[in-house]
Parts: sequence; C-alpha cells; structure tokens
Amino acid sequence: MPEIISNNINQKIYYSLWRIDESESELLSDIFEEKSEFETIKNQNSRLQTIASRVALKRLLEKHSYKYSGILKNAIGKPELKYLPLSCSISHSKKYVLVCFSDSNQLNTLGCDIEKIQSRILRLLPRVATNNEVNYATDDAIKATQIWTVKEATYKAFGKLNIEFNSQIKSQIEEDEIKKVEINEIDKAALTYQLFFDKHEEMVFCIAYK
Repeated sequence: MPEIISNNINQKIYYSLWRIDESESELLSDIFEEKSEFETIKNQNSRLQTIASRVALKRLLEKHSYKYSGILKNAIGKPELKYLPLSCSISHSKKYVLVCFSDSNQLNTLGCDIEKIQSRILRLLPRVATNNEVNYATDDAIKATQIWTVKEATYKAFGKLNIEFNSQIKSQIEEDEIKKVEINEIDKAALTYQLFFDKHEEMVFCIAYK
C-alpha cells in the first residue's frame, strides 16, 4: 500500500495519505486485529477501506516510534487508540485512506476527512452549508468539496452527536480563503478549530485541530 503523502502540522499532528492497492488478505497480514473483527462489515469495499485504514494508522504510528495495539470506538463511534495517550482520526474515500494522530489525548482535538472532487457536491452543499459558505463555493467544485471536508472533519474532531452542519459548523472565510471553523453547541461557548488543507489528484482533504 503506497504512501502518497506523509507530513506534520506544527510538529504536533502527524498525517499520511495512502492508496489502497492490496487485497483484503494482503492487508490483514500487516495488522494487529484478527479477521473476525471485520466480519460484521458486509460491504466488501467498506471492509477493505476499514482494514486499510488500520494498516495506515499502524505504519504512521510506528514511523514515530509508537506501538499500535488496535483501536476502540467510543460511545459515539469516535476511534481511540488502545494503550496510547494520543488522539487519532481516520477517513477513506474511493482508493485512498487518510490517517492522523496528535500527541494530545484530550477530547475534541482532531478530525480529518478526504473526499473526491465532484460537481454534484455543488448541488448538495446548500443542505449542509451556511449561505456564506455556499456563496464562497459559487460554481467551483474544489471549493465546494473543501467546505464538505471542513464539515466532516470538524464534526469528527468535536466528537458529539446531534450537530447541525448548516447552522452549528461555520467556516470563517477571509480574502477568499477558509481560515478557521467555529462550532456552536447549544447553550455553550463556541469552539474554534484550525484547518489544514491539501490536495492529491482528484482528492481533497482537511484536518481540523485545536
């Protein structure tokens, strides 16, 4: 499984992008988990992506001298590393897997998302975006996909259910660029996340972090 990009943000957050080229059986030989752990995932493509994400996370951690012992999902499905005081996030789309981790074990710190650039997102955007975000995207599929990744990455970082994407997650746009994002939980102070974007071929990804 070739690594396409491997880098860090401020020497605190480490991320890597991989392309899935192997079969399930090839990937299973390189992870801690047993095959039985993935048998509940009936869709073959989803199962392959899930297994590949574990391989990618394992390799990224090992590159930075951490031992991967598997992951757990918390009550809302957010991944947590076993026996490591680190935050992590995982995303996959098509033949690509994006993984990241930070040296913070606090909640609400890190989330990532990767999406294929598609013009159909322009049609879907008004369902999840503010008017300001829709105006920013106009007819640009790349900008629309960026907005989509911001919503997903921030939601993952925040780690709580029942958040409305179009009213509670708001991109801060300055000089025709998305600088930060704010998430508003009802009756609580807003949280602001920094954003990192990158692009590879037809894919765009975003990492939201505190």
